[in-house]
Amino acid sequence: MFKKLCFYCFRWQLSTPILYFVILICGPGILGTILANLIGALIFFWVDAWLFKSRNFAEWEVKRLGVCHDCGKVGSVRRLSYHKSSDSVYDRRDDHDPQYRCRFCSAEKYSSLNLPKE
Repeated sequence: MFKKLCFYCFRWQLSTPILYFVILICGPGILGTILANLIGALIFFWVDAWLFKSRNFAEWEVKRLGVCHDCGKVGSVRRLSYHKSSDSVYDRRDDHDPQYRCRFCSAEKYSSLNLPKE
């Protein structure tokens, strides 16, 4: 994640010359600013789409205080409600009897589902 953040900061700095040159040509008024941002958006839309593309997506529900379904431990519990990868979908968002687990039991359950890592 840190690597993506660094890459994004570098990508953000790449927009500076575009903004500078368009504003230099069109003037520092509102028209130059709008054109510069429009040109930047047309270029960096594709870069951002690639940068933030994720093959796997997981959605967790977390309770600060609850009882683990497996071990009975009281404390912070969570459950995987949705996971989408390139080849599978795990969807328990409409589960009427959700099972929350502590961090350790949750990790064990997650690995037993054989889902790709987030």
